[in-house]
Amino acid sequence: MKNSITIGQYYEADSVVHKLNPIVKIIAAILWFVGVFVINNYYIYLGALVLIPGFYLLAKVPITYAFRGLKPIFLILSIAILMNIFFLPGDELCRIWKITITKQGVDFSVKLICRLMLLVFSASLVSYTTTINMISKALEKIMSPLKLLKVPVHDIVTMITLAIHFIPLLSDEAEKIKEAQMSRGMDFESGNVIQRIRKMLPIVVPLFATSIKRADDIALAMDARCYNSGDRRTELRSFKMKVSDVLVILVFVVLLGVVIYLRIRPI
Repeated sequence: MKNSITIGQYYEADSVVHKLNPIVKIIAAILWFVGVFVINNYYIYLGALVLIPGFYLLAKVPITYAFRGLKPIFLILSIAILMNIFFLPGDELCRIWKITITKQGVDFSVKLICRLMLLVFSASLVSYTTTINMISKALEKIMSPLKLLKVPVHDIVTMITLAIHFIPLLSDEAEKIKEAQMSRGMDFESGNVIQRIRKMLPIVVPLFATSIKRADDIALAMDARCYNSGDRRTELRSFKMKVSDVLVILVFVVLLGVVIYLRIRPI
């Protein structure tokens, strides 16, 4: 289970992507996400999917790592795809017993798969090439204009950082609890879907309890260190924009502009 979680993992390598400004990588990812939801053409989806291995090659990160991020959501994705294929109204393609498969259902499901893959691969790449601390600092810089509206930016970023740190920890804890239950004779593989869901309770309940205990320990530790969210803090490392960072932003802005243009005026 632990190896299936991609968010929060860092892959150490000496690449141009690792050396980019974290703020630039987050802004580029946001532009990419917007483009993914704007795309409505299979040729553009294919082109975007072709770009992904190139990005991973530049980052010197094995793309097989990104496929692990699809495993935890595979079941939910499969249910969503089947629901859309069989129950989305539209032009009939074929009929299986009393269930009709429509052209619109297949079209929506294929696009859903493409979008999910693009989102997971790109989000994982940012996670692999940027440490959690750098991501939190970059997010705080990006959201800093909200301080003018009295938004507690530092508190929000701190909560996001802690949540991301908790993901691999909770995954590891869940795996340990599962192994402990299996050593006591619990069988998680047999039975139907409902029975398997019920068998997850011996994992969920202890995991929920340990999560509350860990959160309480973190709160006490922060309080013992006199943590105060309202204090101004100095920075150990400041982010400086380089020519390569500006070029990356311009490239992604151009890509988003092309996608929007093709959406307005399709090929």
